[in-house]
Amino acid sequence: STPEYMGTELHMSVSVRVRLCTRPRFRLQWRPPRCRLSTTSDLGEPAAVTPYGRRRDHSVLGYSKDGTWRGVVVDNSKTTLDSKARFGLSDPLAGLLGRAFTSALMLNAFQKGESRVRVNGHNEHGDVQAVVAEANALGETRGFVVVRDGAQGSVDSHAISRFGSQGILRVSTLLYAHAKEVFSTIQLQASAEGIGSRDLQHYMEQSEQAPAVANLTTDVSTMFSGGYMLQPLAGAPATALSRMKDRLQHLPSLTAYVSQGGTPLDILKELIPDLVLDQVKRTPIDLFCRCSLDSFLVTLQKLGAEEIRDMQRQGHNKLSCQYCNKQYTLEQEHFDQVLQRLDLGST
Repeated sequence: STPEYMGTELHMSVSVRVRLCTRPRFRLQWRPPRCRLSTTSDLGEPAAVTPYGRRRDHSVLGYSKDGTWRGVVVDNSKTTLDSKARFGLSDPLAGLLGRAFTSALMLNAFQKGESRVRVNGHNEHGDVQAVVAEANALGETRGFVVVRDGAQGSVDSHAISRFGSQGILRVSTLLYAHAKEVFSTIQLQASAEGIGSRDLQHYMEQSEQAPAVANLTTDVSTMFSGGYMLQPLAGAPATALSRMKDRLQHLPSLTAYVSQGGTPLDILKELIPDLVLDQVKRTPIDLFCRCSLDSFLVTLQKLGAEEIRDMQRQGHNKLSCQYCNKQYTLEQEHFDQVLQRLDLGST
């Protein structure tokens, strides 16, 4: 059968980016060369190990046969590397953003129905002031980091550690069926990674009242970013979580699995040996932003007519999306359009 895609970015070997923004009812007959793509229903064993450098980002979510465990494994390596190049980030900053991506993707995987999760780490005292990442149920994710003016070139691992020692983590969850956004805030746990495994575990225990074991791993030097989260469900023994933590101590690292060609499904099967394979949910992950010139024009209306005219006189016609760094140029017709809308709104 022919796979279906929505909001997919494909990177071809000739460095041409093609974005296919289709609705699920459309079917695509074309595939780019040297890309291995799978649909969410492709849950069987791969016929052969796909080289890591050519594998598409995705997550897998599954349950144990007895229903006492659920787990998610995320590989968002390409998303992190694409963001690193797009924003010109250093390795430490790219690693911090990658862990925020992983956190948002895993937290969203545990939501029911259509949802969006935003992870916002904030620290106003250091060189690194914020990291923001969001993900939705389609696997679309985007994010950015905020660095003090003039400090980006000097951000190193110590700056990331300081971010974790004095920062806070705010998680917002929007369930579209309820049209209500829920916010939770915790203190970061002084992790050397800025946002680390302990922070995610602390959030699950304090805000969700649902203890879990989590792993966030980002190693830009080996081009890997991802993680896993495992959660005991109703019916699990009281000692299930501690026993799982002990067991995980004896398993190889995520980078070790990946370097040997392991996929997220391979890893999830190691983490949950009695995984129900025919119920595993596989979700592709894409760096995707829904910004547009029209949305910027709507936002500009909030500035008021006088501010818009000042921008026009001073030649301030360049706009940049904070989430994806896409650049927009305002032409004369755009200024006229915004001013006309404001004039109509005042009458």
